[in-house]
Amino acid sequence: MKPLILLAGAAVAIGALGTGAAAASAADPSPAPVQAPAEPPAVVHGESVMRDADGKTRVYTWQTGTVTQKSDSSITVHSSDGTTWTWALTSDTTIRKESVKVGDTVMIGGPRDGDTRTATHITDPPDFDKLRDRMKDLRKRMEDLRGGVPAPPMDFPLPRA
Repeated sequence: MKPLILLAGAAVAIGALGTGAAAASAADPSPAPVQAPAEPPAVVHGESVMRDADGKTRVYTWQTGTVTQKSDSSITVHSSDGTTWTWALTSDTTIRKESVKVGDTVMIGGPRDGDTRTATHITDPPDFDKLRDRMKDLRKRMEDLRGGVPAPPMDFPLPRA
């Protein structure tokens, strides 16, 4: 279930890039090319409503921000847009960092039931600059393997952290 949460978060973030174009096309019936913004927005926080394997509707939330409080049972994260959420920690919470302390920047996610958010995972947010560099290296390697033939274009934007 955890990979599904991350995949859903990424899908919502990518889908948000085209929201403005969809609204514009509703007013003008002529087709216009969809163009991503020069600087895509960073994923700050959000939620998705999904049906799980049992057919029940669940709300999953995610957030990127700075840890402002932490105890054995909860963690509070403040996002760059001013949103502050407190997350319950359980024995099932997976922490993919060596340690989490006040002042750290984290990406956190899990189900929401009413006003209670329960963290299923806490990790470092992705380093998009590093990912962009790795993609450039892979592109160069592809060109080398293809005997100098340029690799297919990768014209999808990556968010800025």
